[in-house]
Amino acid sequence: MKYPKIYMSVDNCFASKRWTKPCDWLSVVNKCGVRHIESSADTECDMLYSDRAYLDEWTETVRQESKRSGIKIASVYTGHGTYTTLGLTHTDKRCRNRMLCKWLYSHIDNAAKLDAIAGFYCHAFDDTVLQNPDTYSVYQDILYSQIKRAAEYAAEKKVLLSLEQMYSPQQYPWRIKDARDLICKVSHGKTPLYITIDTGHQYGQQLFLKPSEEDIIRAVEEKIPLYVGPEKCHSVLVAAQNKKIKAKEAAEVILDICSNYSYMFSEKRDSDTWAWLRELGRYSPLIHLQQTDNTSSSHKDFSPQNNRSGCITGERLLRALYESYSSPVDPDMPTPADKIYLTLELFYSNVTNGYDIIDSLKTSAEYWRRFIPEDGMTLDELVKML
Repeated sequence: MKYPKIYMSVDNCFASKRWTKPCDWLSVVNKCGVRHIESSADTECDMLYSDRAYLDEWTETVRQESKRSGIKIASVYTGHGTYTTLGLTHTDKRCRNRMLCKWLYSHIDNAAKLDAIAGFYCHAFDDTVLQNPDTYSVYQDILYSQIKRAAEYAAEKKVLLSLEQMYSPQQYPWRIKDARDLICKVSHGKTPLYITIDTGHQYGQQLFLKPSEEDIIRAVEEKIPLYVGPEKCHSVLVAAQNKKIKAKEAAEVILDICSNYSYMFSEKRDSDTWAWLRELGRYSPLIHLQQTDNTSSSHKDFSPQNNRSGCITGERLLRALYESYSSPVDPDMPTPADKIYLTLELFYSNVTNGYDIIDSLKTSAEYWRRFIPEDGMTLDELVKML
């Protein structure tokens, strides 16, 4: 088994609206002892408000500053700007094609110019799509087609493409089986697709487990909230809580309806960070690091205080990755990643002082350097050191 080389990186989302010039955010990262960067589109390189001439100058400036500083741009990533739209799965074909051809293709162009991985997430399903299984099937096909086109474009540009996994039914892929299916189907031929696993993106799935008959009856009798999938099921639940229908009858109706809405329910393992890493870690060239207790995705740093209450540790992460790479080869999936960038993705309040941000980044980098003392060491070498 060939194990990947492991590198530490940091997303420059911390620099948004603060250190916006490439020379400045590169300087901050340099102070933290990190030699690889993920460049977020939120830090002044978004395709929706930047024309191509500016972006060409931006990429050239980044390339020059990167060479001068000795810090490599490992990846470019879509940011929060694209969270405000349905994007690739917009209900209007014109909007979704614009997101693909004008935004995502340009994003891939930036990656090509910087010899970087292109990471992205820029789509969601409208609620009306989720409420109708037939419509959902149509939009799932649209998403697969859009991502396949993006993968084909990336392959032409010799860019590795990595899609981020998310939290909830409207944010596909949000379950392990969805991610595996999407990677498998898009990656046939010479258009590989990879997945970005975020260590905090598993907390939401536990809120969408399929209820049992006992769960529904208890929710009716105690008049407590319960996720039951589509709106029509929620209406039945409310009717039962208002004594318009018996609890057991309501449970039978709800579970019968739910059988046609399997895409709205998760399994327990979907809310397990380590399950994601064990099953899909070898197809994740970018892993976003945040500390979490699995009750939120706040993108906290790895300070001693957060580490005491959080569940993410370097040891568990490396061991889960090692298990993933030690599993039998799956011929239906793309070639396992030969490099993995463990990328700090830390969010800070607008009122956080700049020097506090730098101290936080340094502390987090120091924590992860305990497990990755030198960039480019192989996974098996790092596991042996644990």
